[in-house]
Amino acid sequence: MIRFFTLFLLFSVLMAEAQITEVPKEVKRIQVKFPDSTQGWKKKNNIKLLINQSLYENWQSGGVNNIELKTHFKHNFNYQKEDLIWDNTLLVDYGLSKVNGFEIRKTQDKMEFNSIIGGKLPGMWSYSYFVNIQTPLTNTYNYDKDLNKENRTAGVLAPLYIATGPGFMWKKSNDMYINIAPITAKSIYINGHVHKYDKELDRFVSNDEKELYGVLPGESFKHKLGFYSSALLKVDLASNIKMENRVSLYSNYLNNPENVDLDYSMHVTMKVNKLLTTQFMFRTRYDNEEYAGLQIQESFGVGFNFNI
Repeated sequence: MIRFFTLFLLFSVLMAEAQITEVPKEVKRIQVKFPDSTQGWKKKNNIKLLINQSLYENWQSGGVNNIELKTHFKHNFNYQKEDLIWDNTLLVDYGLSKVNGFEIRKTQDKMEFNSIIGGKLPGMWSYSYFVNIQTPLTNTYNYDKDLNKENRTAGVLAPLYIATGPGFMWKKSNDMYINIAPITAKSIYINGHVHKYDKELDRFVSNDEKELYGVLPGESFKHKLGFYSSALLKVDLASNIKMENRVSLYSNYLNNPENVDLDYSMHVTMKVNKLLTTQFMFRTRYDNEEYAGLQIQESFGVGFNFNI
């Protein structure tokens, strides 16, 4: 009996050893696949630097030395899989200038985030939901009237614009789409105090004294309900010239719907080589609660273009 037990024990050890030696082989055969969280995503970064300079020395007709630097940053991260479309764009425009005899001044300041998610419908249409956020990134001043920069006219989250709502999107490609949102909530928030120069009073007044950016005196928020539409169009004017157009329109159902807010921007880039470009930037804005007229901004110069 003892001999039989010994033989059985020896046989079990040999079998166990044989099984253990097979374990590494079996482990190698096992393939565990985890979901790829990046599948369906496409990302692209672009940075444009624009430089303008004027230099005068002993120039009898006169002139003022100045240099200006502007940057345009764009980050796209889009998702598409089966019937789901989700487009996201972060835009940052910022500019500084130095004029001889004056300190550095800000000439451009805008951060904008756009996000549109949609489910496919027949053809090029899809139902959608969008979010649009805009704000300056640093304080802005009326340099002509406020030499000591004591009264900021705008700043980070001052104002902050947020628009959101459901709608329908027509999208031909990543270079062409239009989004229509007939029921859009839009909010304006002012963080802290901002000011505006009052010509009649000959002094700066704050948002505690006067309605600024459409927000009533002493308040921080204003809410609207209206119609919103935005569109994107990118075209190649030539083999080395590209133009990008963005526009948004908003009409407030609750107050003067005939006053349609407009925000349009255009970037034209002419490629010289891999890095060097000639660039033209144009932006116009109309918001009757900010200013009863068109606001226009443009720049032209030589710069650098980087795709990351």
